Amino acid sequence: MLSEGFWFRTLAQRAARADAARSVAMFFLILFLVVARRA
Repeated sequence: MLSEGFWFRTLAQRAARADAARSVAMFFLILFLVVARRA
């Protein structure tokens, strides 16, 4: 039986390849919201 961490990394990499642009967009959107809330 493989560890959960292995499956998590595999799924994360697969999702990153499938939705790279959307993942980057979401990252910057969250970053913007955090900065805006602090300001």
